[in-house]
Amino acid sequence: MANIRFGRLGETEIRKPSKVLLVFFILFILLLILSATFIALYVIEKTKSTESPTGTCSSPACVTSAAAILNNLDESINPCDDFYQYSCGGFLKKTHLPDGQDQIGGDTLSQESIQNALKEIFENEELLSNYSKDANSAVYKAYIYYKSCINESYVRDAGIKPILHVINNMEQYGSWSITNKNWSEHSWILEKVLARVAVDLKINAFLSFDVQNDPFNRSKPVLVTISGGSSPSHLTKKGKKAMHNEESFDLDFDNNYKIFMSTVFKLLGANSTVNNTIVDEVERISKLENDFYMLKEDLIAEPSQYHKFVKFMTLQELHNFTSFK
Repeated sequence: MANIRFGRLGETEIRKPSKVLLVFFILFILLLILSATFIALYVIEKTKSTESPTGTCSSPACVTSAAAILNNLDESINPCDDFYQYSCGGFLKKTHLPDGQDQIGGDTLSQESIQNALKEIFENEELLSNYSKDANSAVYKAYIYYKSCINESYVRDAGIKPILHVINNMEQYGSWSITNKNWSEHSWILEKVLARVAVDLKINAFLSFDVQNDPFNRSKPVLVTISGGSSPSHLTKKGKKAMHNEESFDLDFDNNYKIFMSTVFKLLGANSTVNNTIVDEVERISKLENDFYMLKEDLIAEPSQYHKFVKFMTLQELHNFTSFK
């Protein structure tokens, strides 16, 4: 028999773990940790949302504002049928026009509130003493301006001198034919007078200009040009009757308005001109006013229709549209 060599059995070798299995084990542990973290965060946020309601403002300012909005609504109207009546109907029903005002709205009410707040500030002597230390302060100048306006003794002593100075200022305002017999239309330029009155006296007779934000793009400024302010004498007939509910209001108001003008003219020293009497001048001025306001009669419409009368154009288009070319 051939000699067969048998090797000796040694000790069994210990197999090392695979590197791939080790990597998978580490990733599995990390996944468990992340899952536990996400679950804990979810439970915490869920608990917070159930314990406290979503942000609801209950401060006095929020409650007052919410009540005002609800008070202005007309919830009997379907907003899909008439959104304007739905959103403003309550205000129209519950708001009455005060004496001496020809219009009222959210802006006029806000303005009145601001004016009352400013009155309290300007009458605060302690604040005035603080700002009086700097005579060039804009706030101090506002105080001085307010004090001059309420100085009744000065107003009473000055009488009509300030207004006569303005009217008879030939250089700036061209004087007035009713109080100046030497007035000449050849030296009187309408555009110049209107511009000076608008700049110096803040009175917009026929047109007014303002820079506002575009209502469709609040980041874009636009130059707004609108017709001059109207007065109660030139409301539509529908508006007048709604205010007074009297058929004879038109005639009575127009007559009283003319009497008022004649009285003011006489107090300013007006005399009958060479060709016209004061009555004739009043009639002519009244007719001019009525003719002018007839041009914008259609603009005195429901606020929901205002957007139909807005026209956008560039400055070049506006320049070409006017006669100043």
